[in-house]
Amino acid sequence: FNNANAHVQWVSLSQPRQLQDHLRGGRGFLCTRDADFDSDVIRAHACGTPVIVSAGSPIAELIIDAELDGPGTGLLFDQPTPAAVVATMLELERRPQKYSATFAWAHAKRFSHDRFVRDLSQYIAAVLAAFEQSGTEDATQRRSAA
Repeated sequence: FNNANAHVQWVSLSQPRQLQDHLRGGRGFLCTRDADFDSDVIRAHACGTPVIVSAGSPIAELIIDAELDGPGTGLLFDQPTPAAVVATMLELERRPQKYSATFAWAHAKRFSHDRFVRDLSQYIAAVLAAFEQSGTEDATQRRSAA
C-alpha cells in the first residue's frame, strides 16, 4: 500500500465543477460514504467514470456490479478493509472491458431532474385520481343507503 499515492489522488472539493473535472479524467471513483444516496456516485456515472463502493453500503444499490452483471457501472468490495479496496481497484484496472462508460451515463439519466419531476407528477396525478374515485364511490354509496 506504500505506493498508493502514485496511483490515487485524494480530492476534497467544494465546487461541483471541480469534482466534475476530476471525474471526467479519472479511472475510477471510490465512494466511502455510508448513506442512502450519494449524488456524487450519479455524477461519476454521468461522467462515464466507474464507481467502487462497499457491497454493504446502501449506496451499493446505485451500482450495477460489473463483476456480476456483465457490463456494469462499477465494482463492489465485500470487506471494508484496505486490502479489499485495493484488490477491487486492481480488478478495475485489470479488466476495464467489464465496465461501460456509455452504460453508466445511461444509468445516471435515471436520476435526472426531468425524470424525477415527470415521475413525481405522474404519481401525484394517480393518487389524486384514486382519491377522487374513492370520494365518488363514497357519495354514491351514501345516496344508495338513503
